[in-house]
Amino acid sequence: MIAAAFPLHTATINTITVRFFRGPNDAPDMPWHVREELLAALALPRYLRRALKAALLKHWKAACHTVEVDGEAVLIAPHFVAQGLIGMAQEIGKGVTTTPDLVDREYRGGPRRSSDCP
Repeated sequence: MIAAAFPLHTATINTITVRFFRGPNDAPDMPWHVREELLAALALPRYLRRALKAALLKHWKAACHTVEVDGEAVLIAPHFVAQGLIGMAQEIGKGVTTTPDLVDREYRGGPRRSSDCP
C-alpha cells in the first residue's frame, strides 16, 4: 500500500510548479521533490530528458519513493537526487541550453537575474 502524502511546500522553478514533501523516514531530512516536475522544470530537449531519466532509473531508483497525492501515485526523490539531476543536466546541456543553471538557482532559492527571463 502506498502512503498518502501532502506537499510541505511548492515552488515555481522555471515556470513549473514543483512540489516538495517530507521524506519517507522519521529522521530529519531535506525536503523531497516530485521527480517528474523537476525534470519538466529543466525543459531540456527530448533526447537529454531521456538520458536523465535513464540515469535516474539506473543509479538512483532505490533512493526514490512512491507516495499517493490526491489519489495519484507520485515518485518523490531526495535532495541529493535533485542536485545530481541538475548537475548532470548542466554537464550534458553545455552548448545546448542554459536552463539547468536557472533551475539550479531557483531550486536553491537564489535570486533570478534579468538575463534568466525568457
